Amino acid sequence: MVLTITVMMIPAMTFKLSAAPTVSEQDGVYNVTFKYTNPDAAAVYVAGDFNSWSNSAEDWKMVKNESGEWILNKQMAS
Repeated sequence: MVLTITVMMIPAMTFKLSAAPTVSEQDGVYNVTFKYTNPDAAAVYVAGDFNSWSNSAEDWKMVKNESGEWILNKQMAS
């Protein structure tokens, strides 16, 4: 699976890169953790086939921690 992480920066610039998420499976449900490090990014979204390549879907917006790492945890069915 190839995923695209879209990074929104100030001023509004978009960068795309491929990233391999961390995936674990339990009873047919996949727990997927997306991580991206960029303390200067204003917002980071995960985009792919699973959300019609939306780069602004709020439920795919990553959350930045205090060290500048963006993280999103999702459960995805197989």
